[in-house]
Amino acid sequence: MTLSVRRAAEARGAAPALVFDSETLTWDEVHRALPAIEREQAALTLVAGRDRATILSIFAAIDARLPFAPLHPRATPDELVAMRAVLSSLSDLSGVPDVPDVPDVQAGGDASDEAPLAYVFTSGSTGAPRAAILSRRAFIASARASADNLAYGPGDRWLLAMPLSHVGGLSVLTRTLMAGATAVVTPEGPMSAEELVRRMAHAEVTYASLVPAMLTRVLRAGLEAPPGLRAVLIGGAPATRALLAGAREAGWPVLPTYGSTETCSQVATRATGDVLDTDGRIGRPLPGVDLRIEDGEIYVRGPMLFDGYIGATSSPEVSGFDDDGYFATGDLGDLDAEGVLWVRGRRSELIITGGENVYPAAVEAVLSAHPEVVEACVYGLPDADWGEVVAAVYRSATGPIPDLDDWLRERLAPHRRPKRLSCVNHLAELPKTSSGKVDRAALRRRALEGSEPDGSEDGEP
Repeated sequence: MTLSVRRAAEARGAAPALVFDSETLTWDEVHRALPAIEREQAALTLVAGRDRATILSIFAAIDARLPFAPLHPRATPDELVAMRAVLSSLSDLSGVPDVPDVPDVQAGGDASDEAPLAYVFTSGSTGAPRAAILSRRAFIASARASADNLAYGPGDRWLLAMPLSHVGGLSVLTRTLMAGATAVVTPEGPMSAEELVRRMAHAEVTYASLVPAMLTRVLRAGLEAPPGLRAVLIGGAPATRALLAGAREAGWPVLPTYGSTETCSQVATRATGDVLDTDGRIGRPLPGVDLRIEDGEIYVRGPMLFDGYIGATSSPEVSGFDDDGYFATGDLGDLDAEGVLWVRGRRSELIITGGENVYPAAVEAVLSAHPEVVEACVYGLPDADWGEVVAAVYRSATGPIPDLDDWLRERLAPHRRPKRLSCVNHLAELPKTSSGKVDRAALRRRALEGSEPDGSEDGEP
């Protein structure tokens, strides 16, 4: 297994590599169609839709050993400007941190595999964009661990329905490339559950990666799994016991996973045939992954870990690494006597909605920038379809703001816009903690109890 289009073309030339709506490309055809890449740039930056040109450009960058930065196709112009500003520091090598050595990262690899392959954006604790540095070594180790666990290889077909700006979508490309397998690519834009399953059946998909929201829509539509489907990895947000049990009853071979951008996708996954569905129960660590629990928090070490963030220092407070090379995930969990990982929740205030990460502070900053908003608070609320939805409460001197939805639509990507938007009485302040900060927990608790602020209104669905 190697991360090279040229090698895949040599080994699997006539085999299908990419299946689109209108065409299927073999590995030979992919290799011949790779665009020329300007090697002098620090990184290839591209708005990463699931289209032919973008995927070929990513493959070209991989073979040219040029790092690339896939940006979210639904990001607003302001968000794209902020991400490009982060990437501008690549011209200054001080923006790339040193991190503790990870044992055995070179085993079976090449020194050049330590070079960055991709800069994948995630959000820091303030909601400001930051790019995780993922090396070739990380993607190679992740793909090998996944293949060892799932036993996929040439001849398998993996559904690509997740954003390429996320490591979950990007990893479908690197896994199929290394295995000489096939990526079945769905187009950008909304898609019904019926259409998704029809495409899977028509393309004879054997593996798929879905977020719980996608699986929920499929089950609500009463759709059975297409024949030949061997495994569906569920990640990006917690999957409930009820969802997993319902999926199995409908014949969907679901496997809960745990991972993040910083771990280059999954580091723990349910074993095939394990049908013990319990809230929070994931599975054993993948080959090459070390897990430990410290003060209830999950720590990860292994060759698939990222190498820090662009612009961050190597101090544990910033990078998340300790002196032994373990990364503090910020997630709470434990390991049982059989070595199975259980994930209990998040230590941070991160909202995960439909597999998308949203930090409250970033949305609050946009809300508070409206000239009529006095103060604002954002939090997540549980939702059967999306796992969580973004909710917000604001106070205005004049009461509800009629054009606030339009204001947010221009400045926030759809997954970051509040689905539930409330305005309190202009004479009432938002509740505060003893330190004078807005009491996010109290507002969320009120919403869960059904105690709405005066003047509440529904946001954009």
